[in-house]
Amino acid sequence: MPPFEVAKNIWEQISKPPKGGIVIKENHAIDEHYSSSKPSSEEMPHSNIMSVMVTNVDTSEN
Repeated sequence: MPPFEVAKNIWEQISKPPKGGIVIKENHAIDEHYSSSKPSSEEMPHSNIMSVMVTNVDTSEN
C-alpha cells in the first residue's frame, strides 16, 4: 500500500468517533517521574499529565 493510502487509512480510522468512548485519567507514573526529577518550568509547563485511551475502536471497513 502506498504511503499516502496508509496515511489516509489511519486518518479515516482516528477521525471516526469511538463506539466505547474516550477515557481520560491522571497518569501517576508520569507525574511521579517528573516530580522526582524536578524539571525546569520550561521542560514541564503543565504539572498534571493525563493519559488518553480510546476504547472499542471500530477498525472495520464501512
